[in-house]
Amino acid sequence: MTLALRPHQANWVPSFQLETLYISFWDLGPQFPLWLLMQRNLSLLEMRNTNISSTMPESFWRTFPNLEFLDMSQNQIQGRLFEIPATLVVVDLSSNLFKGELPKLFNNSFQAMLDLPNNSFTGPLHHFLCAYGRKRAEALILAYNHLFGVIPECWVKWPNLSFLNLENNNLSGVIPTTLGSLTFLQSLNMCKNKLSGRLHVSLKNLTSLQILQLATNRLVGSIPTWIGIELSSLRILNLRSNNFDGNITHEICYLTTLKILDFAHNNLSGNIPRCFNNFSVLSKNKTPEIGQLLFLEFEYIDIAGSASLVVKGQEYTYCRNPFV
Repeated sequence: MTLALRPHQANWVPSFQLETLYISFWDLGPQFPLWLLMQRNLSLLEMRNTNISSTMPESFWRTFPNLEFLDMSQNQIQGRLFEIPATLVVVDLSSNLFKGELPKLFNNSFQAMLDLPNNSFTGPLHHFLCAYGRKRAEALILAYNHLFGVIPECWVKWPNLSFLNLENNNLSGVIPTTLGSLTFLQSLNMCKNKLSGRLHVSLKNLTSLQILQLATNRLVGSIPTWIGIELSSLRILNLRSNNFDGNITHEICYLTTLKILDFAHNNLSGNIPRCFNNFSVLSKNKTPEIGQLLFLEFEYIDIAGSASLVVKGQEYTYCRNPFV
């Protein structure tokens, strides 16, 4: 059952002031509800999947000076997103129709999670990533947009990142060496871009990684031995559809917690290490277990990821939604 809120008067002014408001899955649209702009004391606003398809009012950000948590995902909100206020800690605007360049971030921002995938953002990453650092940021999700250009070398400004997803954009160039400075990183997904070059040795410093997905790029060279030696916590390793060559290094056998391994559609040669027989195999009839692999908990919110698994020539995409 879906609840609908349709005030009898278009200029309705609520007689109450709230600090917390949960109205997800209500039918509020298609126009942005103007009565919401009267709630000036809000610190938490969750209005996911509310059938809004208009643009966000220009006064929206100025209306909520105390807002810290915002979830407006799974709507069809249109237009530009020019800035994100410094007060926000968690921002989830995924699965909308925002377009243009990524929004401006402020030097004194408190964002711990920036969730902006499945929109139509375009342009390069440099101004967004490099203008100011995000020392508090733990999760940055920009997947399934239209971003292009090289990934800049300014990851030292994001030292606490645990979850980074740039999947399915048009990013090119080499994987930046400064990614190796993200020693807390648990999940890295750069699948389905146009990245080239070799895997730089600096990435061996990502010793907290549990998920590494670089499939469907233009990466070359051999699969480094340090993946098996240094990244010992890996549960998902997906290097599918690149241009890796040479033998499969025996050091992959050291990844005793590995659940998904995909090296298909490369130029690899030689023998398959015998230890591969010992790896757990997950097939499409075990989706709950795969979902659990993609579920990472952080201080502010639970993060859902996705992974592609090819079974008998068919590609299946699994995801874990912590709200279902």
